[in-house]
Amino acid sequence: MAMSQMDSAPGRPRDRRAQLIREAVRLFWERGYDGVSVADVAAAAGITAAAVYRHLPNKESMLVEPIREMVTAWYGAALVAQDGAANPVDALDRLVTAVVEVAMDRPDVVGLWHRESRNLQREARDELVALRATTVAHWSTTLLACDPGLTVAQAEFRIRAALGLLNSVAVRRAPVARIQLSAHLQQMMKAVLLSATVPDPRERAVPAFDVRHHAEPVELARRELILHSAARLIRVNGYHRVGIDEIGAAAGISGPSVYGHFSSKVDVLIALLDRVADLLDAAVRTASQVTGPAEYRLAEISWAHVYTALNARDFVSVYATELHNVPAAHARTLQQRRNNRIRICAECLTEVRPQITMRLARVTSQAATEMIFGIARSRRFDDIPALATATHALTMSALVCENVESESVSSCRPLGGRPPLTALARK
Repeated sequence: MAMSQMDSAPGRPRDRRAQLIREAVRLFWERGYDGVSVADVAAAAGITAAAVYRHLPNKESMLVEPIREMVTAWYGAALVAQDGAANPVDALDRLVTAVVEVAMDRPDVVGLWHRESRNLQREARDELVALRATTVAHWSTTLLACDPGLTVAQAEFRIRAALGLLNSVAVRRAPVARIQLSAHLQQMMKAVLLSATVPDPRERAVPAFDVRHHAEPVELARRELILHSAARLIRVNGYHRVGIDEIGAAAGISGPSVYGHFSSKVDVLIALLDRVADLLDAAVRTASQVTGPAEYRLAEISWAHVYTALNARDFVSVYATELHNVPAAHARTLQQRRNNRIRICAECLTEVRPQITMRLARVTSQAATEMIFGIARSRRFDDIPALATATHALTMSALVCENVESESVSSCRPLGGRPPLTALARK
């Protein structure tokens, strides 16, 4: 049968539009938005590219619509949770349950929202950001009713950090039954939201960040300058929308001069991703060798992730969004290194929480890492005092929360019987 007849052939899906969006979401997640054409989506759906336009106006609509549907579902869940709740704590429970279920129903869309939303036209992006901000405001009202001692800024920080845990649903994870995974993520979110915050068992002076990535261009060696310039550009625009000439101009050299340091643009990207992996590997390896109780090592491993992520925010943003653009063999190597860091954290976590399985410990470690990366990637938290300390406190809270089957956040305990600390100092 000719392709021109396929869209009207017997046996076609009842909802071709929904099929096209499903195929687009799958391809966008696998290859990135810029790596997929309308023809690619059409071929996956078994129709011609021209036939796509009977159902959708353009490629962007294939990205906008599933994200809008997900964000709208979150907003609707917030309204329902507030209307039907017996009290603020019940409302928060309902909010957390609803948002986890929405995310687990749409893991690829969760990933696309965080990785590809920069590709949306400003009008569509502003619409979705505004709707999400309205949803966060409803959450904030509920959280402030649960804990009146919080400021609005503190409540929003916790809410957005807790939502960052859900980025992990888009990442390959250890096989865990959905009902168990859902309950586990809900418990982690509640621990972060209600500040069952685990004190750092070690007294530490927060070191000043290495500001090398904020330095003026003349202060950096040429290769380093190219890397930092590329990281800034790719973070904002995406890998495919940044050219060698732009990278060179940002570094104060001509585009061709970049090739004196890197063989290709993808070589620049590989160097960026390798740099993050190297930093994290070294920090986690050192942290895991700390002597003393397992709680000390877990705190150090957590701190290694927080400090590295906040010290190299442009690099970490690229690391979190551009892995699919490097050759598959190198991507697998980077994934294996990530999995090894997750394993180290999970093994330590099982010592602190002997009742947790290794699979759930991996899930917990991955979710906490995604939360850290989400905070590092966002500029909205730049004005928060002691951001590293605040992030570390929330990370420990998420990691150490116990009894995932329980509906009560009171099951989350501070280490060593110490009283809970707030994630942010209350002024």
